[in-house]
Amino acid sequence: MSDLILLTQFFGWSLLINAGILLFTTIMLISFRPQIKSLQSQLFALEKAQLNIVYFKYLAYYKIGIILFSLTPYLSLKIMTSA
Repeated sequence: MSDLILLTQFFGWSLLINAGILLFTTIMLISFRPQIKSLQSQLFALEKAQLNIVYFKYLAYYKIGIILFSLTPYLSLKIMTSA
């Protein structure tokens, strides 16, 4: 098996797993927001209003990380192996 094909498969699985984690986290934050906010405001000494910003930044940074470190290499390798 070619190294490029192996790398393509690696980044494809990485993309799938990371997208799944992002989806799961988003669903949990939407579904259980009051419970999560209550717990995390006590754990980290943050006000509940600040947690909305923290959650938004977390999801945004994670999405950018997926695009940079999984999607972009995967698409680049797919283009390289199809040519």
